Amino acid sequence: MKYEQKKFAALLLTCAFICTAEAKEAKKSTMPIYVSEIAGIHQQFDQTAAVKTHGTAQALGEKSILLYGDPKKATLYTVLVYIPAHTRIDPVTHPDDGFVSVLSGKWYVGFGDNFDKSKLKALTTGGVYTEPGNTLHFGETRDEPTVLAMTRFGPSGTIYGKKQVSK
Repeated sequence: MKYEQKKFAALLLTCAFICTAEAKEAKKSTMPIYVSEIAGIHQQFDQTAAVKTHGTAQALGEKSILLYGDPKKATLYTVLVYIPAHTRIDPVTHPDDGFVSVLSGKWYVGFGDNFDKSKLKALTTGGVYTEPGNTLHFGETRDEPTVLAMTRFGPSGTIYGKKQVSK
């Protein structure tokens, strides 16, 4: 399958996932949320660490904004995650399936029990990937910060793999 076809298939799967989850959700949101300026999105994050948000890796310097839903409940939710430049996230997993979009920057992501630079795939702005539930994954930023949009169907949480020495 060509790259463009894979990207389109991923987009269709995302839409299907969101629509299915929306249909299951009993409570409807009464207020739309707009994230208007991706270039200035870094300023939209408050100064609290991501440790208050379920379903994020909670790395040092990571910040998050809960856009929709509640990650503690069996409902659709979306979180924007800001990851500073030169941040490494050792393997983590979540109990729920997720879909991740790169909104700004460059994100390097890989899957496996150990952080392995050779397994990292570079995703630029507009890149998308899935995180199957209970599957260890890891990532890093390099010379620029990254903003991700993570959509999942909770309840969520974060389970850490083994802490590792840099390779």
